[in-house]
Amino acid sequence: MVIEDVTDDEIEILSVNFAHTVVQNRLPLHHRDPFDRMIISQAIVENIDVISRDEQFDVYLKNESVK
Repeated sequence: MVIEDVTDDEIEILSVNFAHTVVQNRLPLHHRDPFDRMIISQAIVENIDVISRDEQFDVYLKNESVK
């Protein structure tokens, strides 16, 4: 089950907070998917790297310390 995989692999669940939504609302609309935009905004706010095949992520993150 998913919950067991998360627990076993010590994966942290990142909740959405106000700072994430502020950044999301300020992002240009390169990407129309709100869930992907939230992932991008969380990466920026939390300064965490993102692994994705979606090349639109690179457009958002090119001027950030996030990879």
